[in-house]
Amino acid sequence: MAITQKNSSLPSLAPYVDLKKKKILIVDDFTSFRSTVKRMLQVLGLMHIDEASDGEEAISKLSKRKYDIVLCDYNLGPGKDGQQVLEEARGREYIDYSTIFIMATAENTMYMLMGALEYQPDAYLVKPFNREILERRLKEWVNKKDNLKDIEKAIEKKDHETVISLCDQILGSNPKNLSQILQLKGEALLMKGDHSEAGIFYEKVLTMGNLPWAALNLGKVRFFTGNYEAAKEIFEGIIAQNDKIVFAYDWLAKVHQKMGNLQAAQEVLEKAVLISPKAILRQKALGDIAYKNKDLVVAEKSFREAVEQGKHSFFKSPSDFTSLAKVLVDNDNPEESLNVLNNAGKEFTKNPDALLQIAITEMRTLQKMNREEDAKKVMEKVSKLSSELPGKPSSDTELDLARMLLLAGDEAGGNAIIRRLIQNNHEDEEFIANVGMIFKELNIEDKGQEIIALARDEVIILNNDGVSQVKEGNLYKAIELFEKAVGRLPDNKIICANAAQAYMAFMKKNGSDPQLLKKTRECLDRVTQLDPSYKNLNVLMTRYKELEMEA
Repeated sequence: MAITQKNSSLPSLAPYVDLKKKKILIVDDFTSFRSTVKRMLQVLGLMHIDEASDGEEAISKLSKRKYDIVLCDYNLGPGKDGQQVLEEARGREYIDYSTIFIMATAENTMYMLMGALEYQPDAYLVKPFNREILERRLKEWVNKKDNLKDIEKAIEKKDHETVISLCDQILGSNPKNLSQILQLKGEALLMKGDHSEAGIFYEKVLTMGNLPWAALNLGKVRFFTGNYEAAKEIFEGIIAQNDKIVFAYDWLAKVHQKMGNLQAAQEVLEKAVLISPKAILRQKALGDIAYKNKDLVVAEKSFREAVEQGKHSFFKSPSDFTSLAKVLVDNDNPEESLNVLNNAGKEFTKNPDALLQIAITEMRTLQKMNREEDAKKVMEKVSKLSSELPGKPSSDTELDLARMLLLAGDEAGGNAIIRRLIQNNHEDEEFIANVGMIFKELNIEDKGQEIIALARDEVIILNNDGVSQVKEGNLYKAIELFEKAVGRLPDNKIICANAAQAYMAFMKKNGSDPQLLKKTRECLDRVTQLDPSYKNLNVLMTRYKELEMEA
């Protein structure tokens, strides 16, 4: 494993860095600042300089052109701020590993710094700055990132083996961005699903010094392999050394959830949002856990924050509104719940899944208010939206729909949805627990547990039958069984993975087949989408690539 740098007998020389061909976007709401920076850059020889006066314009320009450098002010006036530009640019993949994102700011408050750190810009520039400072920082970061182009291409192709190989090559050449190359290699190992090798890698990296990112990722490895006690110890250790590393709180909360300690998970996230309150995903997570803990005060506060922060955020979601509405109903404030849902309807007018989710929650609210006639009208609206939905609704929306049907007396319809959801998520204990809570809430817990058990048993028998046919060499029968299983349960990662395995076993015996290769790739892509850390994904992808090369 190449993670050490080679010694050089030559004196260290400052490398030549050519900025002239770099494309840069300046984002600032003050025309005078943009003009000043543009003149500085022109003196430095840069010719490809674009400007944006606010966050929306920045996102629009980033969507149309690939920039090497983005210099973005944190405070952009009304609308998106610099943090939200960064999170959306990353989320939509408008910027990548080789893009240099520099946050410029005249602020240095803990609130701003912790918020921006959530999405880790490459550097900060404190206003005001002069041309010499700007030139030095730009050259420093261009020099560090110029060796990422090939790695970036391999990442785009999800070619984790090539990413690892390229990282090893660079690590042997005394790179300026040693830490980033190590991080990219570790991420590739995690994405590849090679948790054993990733664990060894991070342990070795940690012998180089106290590197919180490496410790954090080692904790993730322990989490993914089910060693929750070890993961808990690692995350708690990171926090003990530096209580501002908020990602450690997120993962510690996940560990507590897996260990069944929701109260501890809530307490951890409450500490995290005090340190970094401008983190919409963390506010949502806290709201969800507090709601499960029946702590309606914390749940309401968190979901209100999520709705407020979501106004200009890439992570804005209808579930922020519907979750807040549910809390308000349970807190005997149904009128405000309807107001929240009305606002949600205005925000997501062109999102059919969102409108269905909102209508379901509205019906729940009206039932709480004993407005049965209005609830029936909304029920008709729900039926219409369900039938017109272009795709499949999200699991959360379907679960809410099932609950509503059961509450309305449609036992067959509600249970049919629940059976299918369970069979697509039969090994997801957290999801199963959420289903169980619905049956408990409706006072049919015993019957609900019977439905859950039968649904899980069905999919286990279905999967085991296909696996047995593969082991016995009955590959035609195995393929027939798994094709039906995937058609019925396309969101079950175990079914998809085992179907891919059956297809590949058939091709190994009978030779590559274009149709089966296509089906195999579709199954493996589905597994990657559902769970990129799936334990056997790396082995299956390697086997698939071998068959693809033989075709």
